[in-house]
Amino acid sequence: MTSLAGQLPPGIAEALRASGGAERLGVEEFYRRVKDAEGRGCTQDGVREQARAVFASLKSRVSKGEFDDLVE
Repeated sequence: MTSLAGQLPPGIAEALRASGGAERLGVEEFYRRVKDAEGRGCTQDGVREQARAVFASLKSRVSKGEFDDLVE
């Protein structure tokens, strides 16, 4: 089975590898971290919209098994 990074374009895969290992998060903690990364002015609704867009893009790009592992 190919890893998540192996199924992504090189620039994105490199950023993923540089960020470290996987970590299990609850959805609210995930949203909090996205909001922190976005900085000031990012609303909770904006965070959710951005996260949904990223996950929709990932779902269309990687195998079903890899996507299922990611969201698990």
